[in-house]
Amino acid sequence: MQDACLKVGLYIILVLLMAVGCEDNSEPDNFGERPDTGALRISPGSATLDTNDVYVAFSVSGGTDPYRWSVSDDSLGGISNATSAVVTYTRTAGKYGVNVLTVEDKQKWTAVVLVTQVEPDNE
Repeated sequence: MQDACLKVGLYIILVLLMAVGCEDNSEPDNFGERPDTGALRISPGSATLDTNDVYVAFSVSGGTDPYRWSVSDDSLGGISNATSAVVTYTRTAGKYGVNVLTVEDKQKWTAVVLVTQVEPDNE
């Protein structure tokens, strides 16, 4: 009886080992890796708008289109052509602070840039 139990146990272990060793390795595991499209980058890397500056243009490179742009605070300003590779950020008159522009590509990768809207000196 012990020999039969031993044979069954070894058989089960052998089947389990074979099942674990039968992975399909024809395609690499690349979860979370960026497709080979280059890093998603925004140019220029930041912008400062003085009182008389109304807008600034940004472009994205790398990644996979379509792109989707957004702003963190739409009371400070907004973006034209929010699905384009080139956008124009236009400030809201009389508003000051820092707005974060984010672009997201088709693969859900993101890049950010800061737009600082400087308050005038009242000296």
